Amino acid sequence: NEWRAIRPCPGLLVVNIGEQLARMSCGRFKATIHRVMDIGKDRYSMPFFYEPHCDSNINVTIPKSLIDADLSEGEEDYVPFAAFLLKKLGIYAEYADLTANLPAWMVAKYLTGDYGTPECWAKQQGEVIDGQ
Repeated sequence: NEWRAIRPCPGLLVVNIGEQLARMSCGRFKATIHRVMDIGKDRYSMPFFYEPHCDSNINVTIPKSLIDADLSEGEEDYVPFAAFLLKKLGIYAEYADLTANLPAWMVAKYLTGDYGTPECWAKQQGEVIDGQ
């Protein structure tokens, strides 16, 4: 339950866990905020983002036998991925006008329902994202 600084070293592979895996593990795995820092050396980064279909239910948990976590917390009904994603994107400056530019059907389907989608991790921690 603590963050540790990891020094860069040759051959090291760093995997940042996103909010979706944090949610699916009921908090057992912690999401990280993506920040790029100049360490004065060349490095290679190969981001890979895997996202489900907009209507996919993100209220799915990793089987309890695979992780040591209380999976009874945070149980909800259907939560479409698009509801989570659209709510999260709103914190970034380049998406400030996102909802004004979405088709009406998309706003009605994903942003007017109460799906119990949590605030993004950064907002919950009071982290400043894009000056907001």
